[in-house]
Amino acid sequence: PSVISIKDFEIPELDSYVVVMLNGEFSESLSRIYGNNIIIKVLNENEHREHLAKYADFKCDALVAWNTSGWQGGVYINVVENKVIDKPIVIYNIQDSSLGEVKSITRNLIVIGKNSEVTIVEKFD
Repeated sequence: PSVISIKDFEIPELDSYVVVMLNGEFSESLSRIYGNNIIIKVLNENEHREHLAKYADFKCDALVAWNTSGWQGGVYINVVENKVIDKPIVIYNIQDSSLGEVKSITRNLIVIGKNSEVTIVEKFD
């Protein structure tokens, strides 16, 4: 992908933590997450197995089944217990088709600890 900056895609004047998904893959270099209270990493089927297919039943919903069978990437976000995150986390889903066609099926797993609060915003470009 040829995207080296997300400035043109960002929500103007919004002070936020930034998570960038570029063509369906988490881009740590374009993301801006600071602090010990938020864990952000690539969603991994083996590492996060305890959560996957637990909350959305793929046996009862065709769209969940399709997403479950086809997902290629995603991000895992965890906010530790007893923390209020002071600004929103914005997930920018950017499709860069400058080098050819792009298809991405992502799945994000967001786990919020007990007594914690966070605002999540997703934007697609």
